Amino acid sequence: GHDRVLRAAYLALYAFHMPVFVWLAGRFASGELTRPRAVRLVERVLVPLLVFQVLYSVFHHFAFGTPHLALGFVRPYWIMWFLMSLLWWRLLLPIFAVVPGSLLLSVALAAAAGLSNAVGYDLSLSRTLVFLPFFLLGYRMRRSDLAFLSTRWARAGSVAVLASRAVAAWRFAPHLDERW
Repeated sequence: GHDRVLRAAYLALYAFHMPVFVWLAGRFASGELTRPRAVRLVERVLVPLLVFQVLYSVFHHFAFGTPHLALGFVRPYWIMWFLMSLLWWRLLLPIFAVVPGSLLLSVALAAAAGLSNAVGYDLSLSRTLVFLPFFLLGYRMRRSDLAFLSTRWARAGSVAVLASRAVAAWRFAPHLDERW
């Protein structure tokens, strides 16, 4: 926590890792929710969410000595928010896939959720809405949209952006609060 280089690297990684994971989840998502896909969604997202929610609750009870076992499914435990949000994104995708201007709508929803005190951690609603634009962007982008990344200009620009981020992280890391 006191090493300036490690703190800068931590803050740089922390700032973009979840948007990238959410973008990747959207990139490999399907806009159709057929019966077989709904069954797979239950098997691959809902069941692990429920199982690990129970396991985390049991672990928390025994590891931290809480007086009684709390099995709450409305408020996801620690990293289970991602599975809860993934479930919401996959359920919302068939709607957002056909709504014109849905990416702009999702940005507006994300901004509203970020400004609202009413949208909170329950059902992972806050994170679901805040990261929804990244999920939709991943869903809408195709391989051809990313072809420009292999050009010489894009590589040079990437190096310049990363270098500027490294300098900024080095300069401002001691003054930043990662809880933002």
